[in-house]
Amino acid sequence: MDDSSKTVVSCVSPCWANVEHTAIDAIVKFAELNTAVPFSARCDDVEEYGRRLFRAIARGDYGQIANYKAPPVAARSATKNGPRVLA
Repeated sequence: MDDSSKTVVSCVSPCWANVEHTAIDAIVKFAELNTAVPFSARCDDVEEYGRRLFRAIARGDYGQIANYKAPPVAARSATKNGPRVLA
């Protein structure tokens, strides 16, 4: 097995990560890790296992995908313009 390959044991709480529906966030348990981890799978992921997981989630293998929720305005502003510093 390639070192970059991962085996998905479980995947819960899938949620669209963007409005374009090209990325999905979920909590994923990989056989190669001791604990489940937050993971973002993308349709154009650089890793085959990421693209494979994206396709599996998108076709419903891990349940319904929650709708995308935009971050709060303050979080979007901080991300776009850098952190705010109060003087």
